[in-house]
Amino acid sequence: MGRYPTLLFLSGAAISGCHRTEHVDINVLSFLQVTVVDGLVTSNEEPADFSAEPVTVRLKVEALNRNAEPFPFAGTLSVKARPADLESDDAATLVEGAWEGDVSFRYPFGPTRIWFTDDQGDDAGREASFVSGVSDAFWFELPTVAQLQATDDHETNPLEGEFAEVRAEDRRVIVVAISLDGMWVTDLDDPPGEYNGLFIYNYNRPEYSSPEGEVDDDLTVYAEPGQQLLSLSGGDQEYLATTQLSFPQFDFVGTDMLEIPDPITLDPDDSCDDDSMEKLEGSLVRAENLSVPDFDSDEGSDFYDYGQWPIQFSNGCEIYAETGGTLPTFYPSDHKGEDLDFIQGMLAEVWGKWIILPRDEADISFPTDTARPGPPPARPQRRPRPRN
Repeated sequence: MGRYPTLLFLSGAAISGCHRTEHVDINVLSFLQVTVVDGLVTSNEEPADFSAEPVTVRLKVEALNRNAEPFPFAGTLSVKARPADLESDDAATLVEGAWEGDVSFRYPFGPTRIWFTDDQGDDAGREASFVSGVSDAFWFELPTVAQLQATDDHETNPLEGEFAEVRAEDRRVIVVAISLDGMWVTDLDDPPGEYNGLFIYNYNRPEYSSPEGEVDDDLTVYAEPGQQLLSLSGGDQEYLATTQLSFPQFDFVGTDMLEIPDPITLDPDDSCDDDSMEKLEGSLVRAENLSVPDFDSDEGSDFYDYGQWPIQFSNGCEIYAETGGTLPTFYPSDHKGEDLDFIQGMLAEVWGKWIILPRDEADISFPTDTARPGPPPARPQRRPRPRN
């Protein structure tokens, strides 16, 4: 026992003898202090509404040195709003270590902050320090399905590229249809056909954890049409111009089922209008009084490559159907030149081509039962169709 204090003493002496003091320059840009001068007063408990219109706040940025004292920095900072789209200038130039100005942004949701970063350097050779400062959070409501979908450009959507969370807890967002790679959901609290449908790409049939004790723990539980969502989030992307959430996370409200809405009947004139059809994307729709033109089913055609076959309204407007995944014994080529009473299903888009995806055999009807079994067309799954 007597040797340990000696060893500790010698170790301490060795460390003391190797100590070196280095001068640290405190007069360098080390912190950016961001203060809200004027703007929204929000909180997690009282968030502002999700906004497609610009929201403006006035901020002040002050440069500080290592001692958190004012530092006369002169340079340009980049400006970002997250999560939101910045509408105002994406740069702020500090003079004598300070800047004050308005920052505008759109489509904020959840806690949104404004970031300032010294990441540009300057023409005099000063290197970027990458020092950053961030504002306090401005709280906003989550977007509804319709707010996420609403757009004046049918090949994009307001939150494309975001990991977005959809407002569901206080709304009736239900599963309308299931596919082998995802599900379609509809917000019943918005008017039918007003951007309130959305596809959730899950890579396989959606499954979930049931409430404890309701089913055997070893049994896989799959989502079903009519189930109400408690929460929903995922990566917002445009797949071939159809909005979808990928890598989704979702939970359901117990096991109660809600009634699935009736299909929305397409106006023949609207079927030639991308803006009108965009409002219906992801919704359950129905087309009536149609005909099947004599379409090309040879190699290289849309039908041969993708399983998509045309249907026409009496006004000449044309949309498409895809039945290979849900009606494997139905062969559309057998019906060239025939009339079609109706076809209904989920509406998707491929670069301006609108496609109805029937859910089962009840979603398609000819004047007479002329359907004959036949092999479905061979086609790759989710193969991109190039733009024209």
